[in-house]
Amino acid sequence: MNPETRLLLINYYQGLADALRQGTLQFTEEQAFMILRGIAPAQGEHQRRLRLCSISQACRYLGISQPTFRKLVKQGELPQGRKIAGIREKIWNKEDIEEYARKNGK
Repeated sequence: MNPETRLLLINYYQGLADALRQGTLQFTEEQAFMILRGIAPAQGEHQRRLRLCSISQACRYLGISQPTFRKLVKQGELPQGRKIAGIREKIWNKEDIEEYARKNGK
C-alpha cells in the first residue's frame, strides 16, 4: 500500500473512532458487525478471523428466542456476551455459539 493510501485510511478510521467515542456517530448493530467483519480479514493471515455475532444473530442460528438465549446465558450454558466500544449490544464469539449448537444438536 502506498503511503498516501495508508494516510487516508488512518485519517478516515481515526475520524470514525473519535466520532464513536464522542457519541456523534452511531451505527446500527448490523452496520457495526459489517464493519468489523470487513476490517478483520485485512489484519493479516496470521491473526484469527474475527467471528462475532449479536444476540439476534445467535438466536437465528440456534433457532431459539431471545428470552431462551438469555436464560441459557444466566444458567451458564452459554458464555456471557461482551461489550465492544461503539457497539450498544453485547456480542458473542460465534465459535462459542457453534460449539453449543454441536453439543445440543441444534
